[in-house]
Amino acid sequence: MISSRKKAFEPFLLFLFSYFCYYNSLQSETELERIKNSVKIELRELERTRDIEQKKVENVRKNVLAEEQHLKQLKSDVANYRGQIQALERELRQKAAIQNPPVMPPERILPPLDIPTIPFRANIDCSRGDCFDYTRCPLTGGFPVYLYPITHIRDDAKRRRADNIQNGLRQMLQIVEDANTACIWFFISERVDVLDTALIEHWHGDGRNHVILDLSGESSWADIGRASKMGTGLAEVLPFDLLLPESIILDQPIWEISPLMTPIHRAHRLVFQFSAPPAGSVIVNQLALLKKQPDNVIEPIPCGAKPWANCGTLKERLEFLSTSTFSLVLVENNFADVSERLLESLLTGAVPVVLSFSGLLPLPLDGVIDWSRASLQLPLSRLPELSFLLNSMTSGDIFDMRRQGRFLLEEYFSSEVKSVYSGLQMLRHKIGVIPNPYEQSQGVTTNIEKFYPPTLPAEPNFLDEEAKDEFVSIQSLSPLPSPVFPQNYTYLIKDYFNSVGPFAHKMIDVNILSTPLPSEEKFYDKQLPFDPICGGAGGDGTEYQNALGGNFPREEFTVVILTYKRDDVLIGTLSRLVNQPHLNKVLVVWNSPYSIPDSLQWPAIGAPIEVVIPEKNSLNNRFLPFKNIETEAVLSLDDDTHLRRDEIEFAFRTWRENRDRIVGFPGRHHSWENGGWFYNSNHTCELSMVLTGAAFFHKQYSYLYSSWQPPEVKALVDEFMNCEDIALNFLVSHLTRKPPVKVTSRWTFRCLGQGCPEALSSTDGHFNERHYCIKRLTKIWGYNPLLYTGYRVDSVLFKTRLPHDKQKCFKFI
Repeated sequence: MISSRKKAFEPFLLFLFSYFCYYNSLQSETELERIKNSVKIELRELERTRDIEQKKVENVRKNVLAEEQHLKQLKSDVANYRGQIQALERELRQKAAIQNPPVMPPERILPPLDIPTIPFRANIDCSRGDCFDYTRCPLTGGFPVYLYPITHIRDDAKRRRADNIQNGLRQMLQIVEDANTACIWFFISERVDVLDTALIEHWHGDGRNHVILDLSGESSWADIGRASKMGTGLAEVLPFDLLLPESIILDQPIWEISPLMTPIHRAHRLVFQFSAPPAGSVIVNQLALLKKQPDNVIEPIPCGAKPWANCGTLKERLEFLSTSTFSLVLVENNFADVSERLLESLLTGAVPVVLSFSGLLPLPLDGVIDWSRASLQLPLSRLPELSFLLNSMTSGDIFDMRRQGRFLLEEYFSSEVKSVYSGLQMLRHKIGVIPNPYEQSQGVTTNIEKFYPPTLPAEPNFLDEEAKDEFVSIQSLSPLPSPVFPQNYTYLIKDYFNSVGPFAHKMIDVNILSTPLPSEEKFYDKQLPFDPICGGAGGDGTEYQNALGGNFPREEFTVVILTYKRDDVLIGTLSRLVNQPHLNKVLVVWNSPYSIPDSLQWPAIGAPIEVVIPEKNSLNNRFLPFKNIETEAVLSLDDDTHLRRDEIEFAFRTWRENRDRIVGFPGRHHSWENGGWFYNSNHTCELSMVLTGAAFFHKQYSYLYSSWQPPEVKALVDEFMNCEDIALNFLVSHLTRKPPVKVTSRWTFRCLGQGCPEALSSTDGHFNERHYCIKRLTKIWGYNPLLYTGYRVDSVLFKTRLPHDKQKCFKFI
């Protein structure tokens, strides 16, 4: 019964169990759903909290970056202020050096009321101190010369000579009409053996401060008291006399007549042509020994002249001398007999060998001219040893003497007027009066009144962007001009009469040959405006970018830009100069045919911009010594040149260590092909020129380019509107015998942006003109002065592996 009931309840129990399980499952799902929903809510809350925290983190990061940027700006401001303080201190030292002690002109020396007449021509010990009246020639009074009228000269030929001399001197000297203000009274006489001093109004009894020029060539002079003799026939040359050579009358410039100075060794080693020697001369046998040498030409020519005299025409003699390395100048009596031979030897490049009994023959102006640099002077007793002496001379020695002889001839003895002028300049030098200065070019200067914020062209590359912040802490607070006429009286102690250039006749306001002081002097004399790196301790790029350093006092440079009908390109080039360190000013030479447009927006670059309008459109205007240029350093730029600030700064610092050389960027060279010189712009491992479209040079070369070098050079540039850069390289290499200095790896420049026409340098005609220019300039100078260099200049730490805490001098140079 019981088991049957149990079986009867089993379905019901199974139903209850199933229902209970189902109910429990429903309860579990509800709980899980509730848990799931709760988790979702919690996750959303966490997500929202995370977003809030992330925003806080981002804000903190932004604040950190902003503070870091602010800190960087503060450091930059501190460095800038420190640089400004240092600049102010430097300027104070500069002004103190200029103003302390004040340089005042000396008191004018007044001539005494009564100077006794002293007849001392018989006193050979007379020195310039008692032969010359210095009260007539104060140091600051220049060198005024009074020219006596030539009405007393009766001979027509001599009157024409005297008139030509006076007209030439009026162009060269400080001529005064008031005789009472003169330092020198200059009198031209057709006879000196019977000189009538009554004709000389200001003779004052003894001829003090008078120079008597003899046109007769006489060796016998009347007693002229304290006056100085000037002439070609002086038998005795006293310390206050001026010996001149017989002038060669030439109808062409010297460079057109003279042969090239090369080859150095010519067909003959020594030549000497002469009329019949005097009877019984002991020199004839010694000359016969010389004649036996295979390279010597010693030959007498029966021409009916006096013994040892020149024979033949001038043309024939010059052609003969042009074949020889040396020329024999034999002197038995006095120099007047052979002065013609000496000048003809210099003209043809045959180094003169002057043989005389004493071996110390007075030569023209030898009180200031060192003839040993242009000739050999030997006693006649050395004649048997002459071949040995000549064979021992190197090619370099011979070339130096030939080049120096050409310089002496062109600078002092190229005409009778030049010889007389040089004699008076020698007298000026001996009495201690400095020469008159060169005149500076004025031009028409236009002042820019309105400037606009600079807009850089849209072509900067990576390097432009990375290098733009270099050297921003050494801006000049005010323009710093270079000192002018720093030498003054010490100019006279230099050997300028023998230095190639016009320095004996004219003074230049800047000095290219400044002597660097010992390194420690800048620390002893605090008034010297030096700017040593880190106060003298040195340092890496961090300190280097805050000071100029170097071996010379602090200075600046002037940018000269020659422009022609490319206004937009010019403005872009000017804009790149914004905040350029050590920039004194920019001088724009306006070669364009039209006036300056009023709409031109001149950029404010932190330095003055001046526009000068020259008299005519000429590429020579690039090198005019403008009065506006107040610094020794000049940076010549084309109006389309693209240079970075750091490149200009490095080139300027390099120029300060090579002040007598051209320092720049694009390099070129001259190549020898088919027996002649050619201009070459190919990439080579040697260069001999730096183009002046981006180059530093000293202002002194502007004076020499414009006023001293042969005028045919500038005429050549104007003829082709080309080659002015080659001409300057020739001039500088001729003066220094050094090659230019190339900086950085830049080889050329491309005109970028609008307004750039097709480059002239890409045409065959342009290159043909430059080939011709090199050949023509070689003929004008007598040789090719360009020299090769096989290196370029980079900064000291360039490509050097540095510790992480050190900085290079320049990032990319």
